[in-house]
Amino acid sequence: MGASRRVARRRFLRSARRHWDVRDGGRAALRSFEPAVWLHVRATAVFGISFALLLAWLAIRRYRQLRAALAVLGVLAVQMTVGEIQYHTKLPWWLVLTHVTLAAALWAATVAFVALLWRPDRIA
Repeated sequence: MGASRRVARRRFLRSARRHWDVRDGGRAALRSFEPAVWLHVRATAVFGISFALLLAWLAIRRYRQLRAALAVLGVLAVQMTVGEIQYHTKLPWWLVLTHVTLAAALWAATVAFVALLWRPDRIA
């Protein structure tokens, strides 16, 4: 497991070399705007794709948690839309505040959804 983690980290850092100064592990680049946005967009894409796969799996198997997943998807869509709008409108403070508030709501909704997903059905 450790070797595969090192290989994945090395590949990630190689692909990000043009955005980051890899000599410090990319820490200094996160203090500047463009590389932080670059990383933020990719992390959001990973989350979105993973969530879409989970949503498809729930739909195919017709699990009861699908309704909760659709609620999380709604919050995610609104949060991503606000994030895109705030980026293109030069980051007005009220849109940034809305985006961060929606991110907290998305986190809470995701935690509640995962708790629902992992809770075994009660035997009556």
